[in-house]
Amino acid sequence: MKDEYGIYNAYHYDLWGNDKDGYEVNDIYLLEKDIVIMDELLSYPAEVFDRVKSGVKRADYEYEFNNGAYGGSLFCFVFKTDIENLLDIKKQMDGAEYINIPTGTQFGFFSSFQGAGSIFEKRTYRNMKVKIKGDTEYDTVDIIADMEQSYSMDDVYGGINVDDQNITLA
Repeated sequence: MKDEYGIYNAYHYDLWGNDKDGYEVNDIYLLEKDIVIMDELLSYPAEVFDRVKSGVKRADYEYEFNNGAYGGSLFCFVFKTDIENLLDIKKQMDGAEYINIPTGTQFGFFSSFQGAGSIFEKRTYRNMKVKIKGDTEYDTVDIIADMEQSYSMDDVYGGINVDDQNITLA
């Protein structure tokens, strides 16, 4: 189904691609002469959740997503550490397959390009392992110091209360 301008209304789906108004997920819509399949648009949030569901509750993930997952936002775990530990973790990542995220680590969505994101209120509910390298070059975990970004979290939030965490690699 298309509206009178030929643009499909994606708001008829929830975060997981479930139909809310009788539309088909595989409907195709036109936007500036590009054909886009709804499956592809809706797959990102579900794919990210699938990678972190071992330690992130679905309701918490949806809460953070709905409170600030702007275009270009990345799903982030946030922790505080000193620069020596940060550099050590980055060096160890070359030979590691997994990163261990401890219980209580804050997470949310953030776009350093837009200077916007979710509110990082939710935390992991148990220890978890996340594979560092995914199926594509974009499906990868990286450790980035907040000061390396265009807009830092400190710039955007005016100082976010972040806990120290013991991030390790396996």
